[in-house]
Amino acid sequence: MITTTNLKDYRIPEITVRMYVKEIDAMYSREPVTNTFEMGELLCRQFRDLDREQMIVMNLDAQGRPISYYVAGVGGTNAVHFPITNVFKTAIIQNAVSIVLCHNHPGGRLVPSSEDLDATKECVRVGELLGIRLLDHFIISPDDYYSMRERNPELFHYNNKGGII
Repeated sequence: MITTTNLKDYRIPEITVRMYVKEIDAMYSREPVTNTFEMGELLCRQFRDLDREQMIVMNLDAQGRPISYYVAGVGGTNAVHFPITNVFKTAIIQNAVSIVLCHNHPGGRLVPSSEDLDATKECVRVGELLGIRLLDHFIISPDDYYSMRERNPELFHYNNKGGII
């Protein structure tokens, strides 16, 4: 029990956390990214060393040049949850014509989960409604990448009524 007589002797330990900015190579240039290999290498180089899953959105202009990237969600070691609004937030603000999604699997397993596939379908659908095309969704590991457009192209096909075909 703390009384007024011994209150001055009561101490709460302070924990100090210091953060620093780590200089890294620029992630993008003003050159367009023209193919899956270039984008996969760019994303893999930048995000392979993350210790927990993160959903990254790369915003692109009409010529396919990266405008910026945005962290739409941060998860744990085996999942990341993100609101769909976070995926398109900066794309709308920056007048992006298209986006590329990327999330990492810190454990190294380059197999999309059913949640990964469902999220891709949903982002394609919402992007179609907004006029912002989802070009690809990459899964990044410490050693390689997985392109959903290359391996699951059916996720990216729409009919003229807005439904996945």
